[in-house]
Amino acid sequence: ISEYSARPGSWAARKFSDDVLYEEKKRREREINKILAETVLEKNKKLEGKKIRVFIDSCDEKKQKFIGRTSGHKKVFISIPKNSQDFVFFHGKFFDVNIVRVFSWALEGTL
Repeated sequence: ISEYSARPGSWAARKFSDDVLYEEKKRREREINKILAETVLEKNKKLEGKKIRVFIDSCDEKKQKFIGRTSGHKKVFISIPKNSQDFVFFHGKFFDVNIVRVFSWALEGTL
């Protein structure tokens, strides 16, 4: 979500005035993002405790997490199993992941 500002020389700049103050645009953006985060979190809560298919595409070695995406492109952080093989085994493959925690912009799960 972003604020509107007319591009100089464009049709919109000729037809519409940009009469909303920058501070008001930022306030509206914060409000919309707050509503969006709350809505997405409520939707994600329905996934907690479920098993979903995730494509693993990267690894965060510091956090000891694989990172993947659902078919709906939600980011999923997956705890690396203690007895796991090398990341190469998991990279680029789909796995069924148990969702254990949810956030507005990501999910957390285990294999």
